[in-house]
Amino acid sequence: MWLSGWVTGPGSGILLASVPASGSVPLPIDLIAVAVGALQGAIFATDRSDEHDFDLVGGAVLALVMGLGGGIIRDVLLNVTPVAFETNVYLLTVLIAGSVGLVFGRVVQRVGVVVLVLDAAVLGLFAVVGTLKAQQLGLEVLPCIFIGSVSATGGGAARDLLVRRPPELMQRGSLYGLAAVAASIVFLIVDPTGAPFAVAATVATALAMALRLLSLRMGWQTPSARSLVVDPRLLDPRNLNLNPRGNLNPRGNLNPRGNLNPRKGTDDGPVDPLDPGGPGGPGGPGTDETRD
Repeated sequence: MWLSGWVTGPGSGILLASVPASGSVPLPIDLIAVAVGALQGAIFATDRSDEHDFDLVGGAVLALVMGLGGGIIRDVLLNVTPVAFETNVYLLTVLIAGSVGLVFGRVVQRVGVVVLVLDAAVLGLFAVVGTLKAQQLGLEVLPCIFIGSVSATGGGAARDLLVRRPPELMQRGSLYGLAAVAASIVFLIVDPTGAPFAVAATVATALAMALRLLSLRMGWQTPSARSLVVDPRLLDPRNLNLNPRGNLNPRGNLNPRGNLNPRKGTDDGPVDPLDPGGPGGPGGPGTDETRD
């Protein structure tokens, strides 16, 4: 049978274990990540609350992008042939998982927590797979973290660009990219300790899921880029709090002539006797010249 060449060899046993995976990434872990991503992409296509109305082709494309997008971006950055194109098993996995998502997507959406858990699981699984492959290709720690984070968030970013909405990765909101970075870091910490791969992968994935879900539940948000911008008024010399003698004057501001410019009738600052128009100055209110 022509189908037997997809996943089986000449013998009677199924040779899934011999199919090349991402580097030396265990194939079951890689396929689970792909399946969960494709399932999430298909469920996204059936979401009625979204402004788009996707057809079957659109649903299939979103399943492909979410299931394989992060891995393809990862492999391109690592300058290796995308593993999804080396064997039929990855596309077959996307086909099956995507079909399940399209058929049962609305049923799953009724239990909103399932969609959130799938999203968090995709994030953690792809971060682990990407980090492990980069590590096994001999990359240093920081590049491994970068590759793991890109692998985790690349599919979601590609999906958002395809549907013409700002990528969630770049928006202020719940922990998304930071959760992927944390998963990569924890995996690099736990894996060298001699712990089994399954343990290190589970710990890292669980951390990403916990951070993602807790941020949604507790309302944690990433800081805005605007919060780091220095107010240019703080760098304006005219706003320095100095009095005419050059001493600090916490209550007075300098006017353009370099003199104190207190507001009349208030206690915002001391009276400047050198200001002709100010209280106490020559010709100003409260002096002998004005009373005469």
